[in-house]
Amino acid sequence: ELTLDDFTATSGNQWLSLLDDETPVSRLSLPGTHDAATGEGTCLSIGVTQSLSLQAQWDMGIRVFDLRPGYKKVRKGFFKYRNELHIYHGIVETKISFDKAIRCLTANLKAHPQEFAVVVMRFEGDSPAYSDRNVWNGLMSDYLANQLPQEFKVDYRPDLTLGEVRGKLL
Repeated sequence: ELTLDDFTATSGNQWLSLLDDETPVSRLSLPGTHDAATGEGTCLSIGVTQSLSLQAQWDMGIRVFDLRPGYKKVRKGFFKYRNELHIYHGIVETKISFDKAIRCLTANLKAHPQEFAVVVMRFEGDSPAYSDRNVWNGLMSDYLANQLPQEFKVDYRPDLTLGEVRGKLL
């Protein structure tokens, strides 16, 4: 039987590795953070709900990350722009792109393949300039199909076990 010392001895980095592979994910109570990417900083001095970076949150044992990708136009050359997924808190832009946030989490999963992370997403389209849900749907569909390495992706099912999600983003 696990004791509190078993969990605190892991320094928060590999605590899920102590649980049995047959444990249903739906039975777990996972620590998470609201507007997780605001710890990376925001473009304004408002909208910050976290004081720690995504990496620091991971190191403390957080495994559910509330990321709120919206999109923005990014300059890709002289008079050339492209829409890219970026993380927001309402209309406040954070200082991290959606791709960079996901790469932070997948790097941790590579380093700790017995762990997993949950990414909670919702369209953050409060800005009138970037509020087209169809644009967001296209960007997100492309990201999930073509940019997120498929070995990290698992979709939720009520019967998922911990063994099926280890090393993955849910």
